[in-house]
Amino acid sequence: MYFHPPTFEAGPVATAIGLGVIAYLLVLPLVLRRLKSSSTRPGTPASRVYRFTCWASLGEVLATMSFVGTATAVSAADLGLAAPTVYWFGDNVAATVVSLLVFWGWPLLIVGAAVNLWLGARQRAKVARGEAEPPRLPPGTAVLLPGNASERTWAVTSSILGALGTVVVVHAVLVPLLLVPFGLHPGDVVLVIALLSGWAVSHGGWWSALAMGVVTALTTGVYMFLVAGSLLFPLLFWAVFTLMNTVAITRLGRGRPPSVEEEQATDGRHADA
Repeated sequence: MYFHPPTFEAGPVATAIGLGVIAYLLVLPLVLRRLKSSSTRPGTPASRVYRFTCWASLGEVLATMSFVGTATAVSAADLGLAAPTVYWFGDNVAATVVSLLVFWGWPLLIVGAAVNLWLGARQRAKVARGEAEPPRLPPGTAVLLPGNASERTWAVTSSILGALGTVVVVHAVLVPLLLVPFGLHPGDVVLVIALLSGWAVSHGGWWSALAMGVVTALTTGVYMFLVAGSLLFPLLFWAVFTLMNTVAITRLGRGRPPSVEEEQATDGRHADA
């Protein structure tokens, strides 16, 4: 079993809006990279990126409303507003394979996150005792750490709005658009959405892109194969993910661990001396 919008018909206007959303996701990381690297604009790279993300996420919500409002035919079930019904496996070989990957992917992700948290706690304890150096962050991550209360506020707001924009764009625009007008197989839809989501945050580095691609693929896979057509699980997941993300960002921002670039610069000064 997999989710298929039962009455959705995009029509020419909604299709054009959907294509515009895809184009926006393709251009988004290029814009964010420019905001990070530009030294002529006011504010820090983190403040510029977080402020832009807030407004861009609101734009995603408005674009989704326009997409749904201009569709030729759309029902509540087309948008994932159906009662949750669990389907453990698909009704064909490809759907079954994707269902199994999604089903086993979540336990592996949870175990991996728990191990990562445990290792991080041990590392912080060693740093506090003076037994180890603080971990070096990739430059793409370090530059986006909020440095003061204002930036932390923008970071938290952008995380919340970003999660909201992701949920509505993926489930109310991309899924019905790729399934019906484009006619893609559900497994291909999950793959395309994962690639688009990973690319959209690639300005933060390859690790951020990989993590976003994986979690978006798992969430979309659950929506389409396991709890088909219900937004309940995606909403719960993105709420937890947003909470963890904001806590991590604000904690790192207060600690300000050095980045790889700072370490290299320090090593270079020591070598010159």
